[in-house]
Amino acid sequence: MRAREAVMGYFRPKHSAQGITDQQWRVLRVLYRTSMEVTELAKHSALQAPSVSRILRDFETAGLIERSPVEGDMRRSLVRITQAGIDRLAAGAEEVNAAYREIMRRFGYRRMDRLLLLLDELEEALTEPPHTPETPPQALPLVPPGRASGRGKRRRKA
Repeated sequence: MRAREAVMGYFRPKHSAQGITDQQWRVLRVLYRTSMEVTELAKHSALQAPSVSRILRDFETAGLIERSPVEGDMRRSLVRITQAGIDRLAAGAEEVNAAYREIMRRFGYRRMDRLLLLLDELEEALTEPPHTPETPPQALPLVPPGRASGRGKRRRKA
């Protein structure tokens, strides 16, 4: 969580300057790639469906997105970004890209590649079906090895 907040510290001011939240930015970025239904959009933007619905309502009012019915099922809708939405993304893109470059420079491209692979593996492991009693998971310590010491300890005054 601390790492996530450190990363978001680079992006939050850029998004705020554009008058949008981090979550709204993610929705626009996903829609910039392709049109999709709300449930897919929630999954791809890593947000809860009710949050996405609220964001889309505001975006539709602002003219940043358009909805159209899914052929054959009028209850479902396809969401697409409008030119105004693309313009909103473009207005902040250079600053956001500069933040990405700074993070990569500070952390390193190879380390970032490894981190992203590990995060993908973690997500996959956590979305697999749970272990059955026949194949229980290995017991893990609550704190990863090597992390219990050093961080957060107070030094005694001599």
